[in-house]
Amino acid sequence: MRLALAAFALASLAACSGSAADPKALATEAGAALSKGDFATAQAKAEQGLTVEGVSADKPTAWTLERIRLEALAGKGEVTAVLTGLAKLAADFGTQVNADLYAKLGKLVADAGKLTEAIDIVEAGKKAFPDKVAAFDGLVASIKEAAAAGGDSAAVEKLKALGYL
Repeated sequence: MRLALAAFALASLAACSGSAADPKALATEAGAALSKGDFATAQAKAEQGLTVEGVSADKPTAWTLERIRLEALAGKGEVTAVLTGLAKLAADFGTQVNADLYAKLGKLVADAGKLTEAIDIVEAGKKAFPDKVAAFDGLVASIKEAAAAGGDSAAVEKLKALGYL
């Protein structure tokens, strides 16, 4: 009887863990949380997926998890972690890191209310992709509008110092 209960308990645990060891399922869950604006869950699921043994060998899944993690961090306004993560991604995934990714992360940071930090991402993106500066025009325009509308004097001063105003 005890053996049957133990087997049932183990089977139940395995069923409950679901995606615990499946990086692709965790990437799907992280992406769903990200699309709902649940940045904490998206980050946690992505980080969980990145710890699964062998995930680094599955480059598409590893890329997806890393990208979602960075988008979640950006949505939470964690700019230092975003910039550090971008450097790691550039080293690990080279060609997949592009100006559009920087712009997307900058927008998420701006949407989190951190306009001066969003400008930092714009500048890092322009430095990394000097031939793609136009990719940041829309983001810079929205930062200008938000800074003026919200009375963010630090962001306005930074925009002026960089020649955007």
